[in-house]
Amino acid sequence: MSLSIPLLRRDHVHFSLILDMLDRQTEALERGDARAVPIILLGLKYFRDYPRKVHHPIEDAIYGVLRHRMLRGVDKLFNALEEHVELHQELAVISAAARSLDGKDTAALAGFAERLRKFTARERRHIEKEEVYLYPAAVRLLTPEDWASVMASCSGDKDPVFGDATAASFDRLFAEILVRDLATRDV
Repeated sequence: MSLSIPLLRRDHVHFSLILDMLDRQTEALERGDARAVPIILLGLKYFRDYPRKVHHPIEDAIYGVLRHRMLRGVDKLFNALEEHVELHQELAVISAAARSLDGKDTAALAGFAERLRKFTARERRHIEKEEVYLYPAAVRLLTPEDWASVMASCSGDKDPVFGDATAASFDRLFAEILVRDLATRDV
């Protein structure tokens, strides 16, 4: 197995932390707390930037090799390429909606909260499909040469929240995740 599968799985753990944070902020929106919007925007920016530029291209390359290797059947399991495109489009729409929120319009906050819940649920289903279908097939079928080709398609960019150093623009998001994590630990 290539090192890329454990790295991709680690990303999924990180994505789940961001999704958990988005769910908590959605609950705040549903209570009418517009202070959640800036944190939500950071979470959405993270999903627009890192997965689209770094994580998904690796999965797309894996999927491309599998489509070639499996001649038939891979599309019946799960079309990762199509889902990535759909998720990116949905993310663009929901990000624009978040930027246009007026903290005084509680109906708009509630409507946006529902839309955000649908997005986070869809993202979780997508991650689960990759873990269940894409990664095991890749481990079974990709050759060392395939893995070298997949890894050559990597951008090499670092995770701006969970990498060696948190990008300054994501400090608040990272702090929100850490505070929640510390609050839920038994110390």
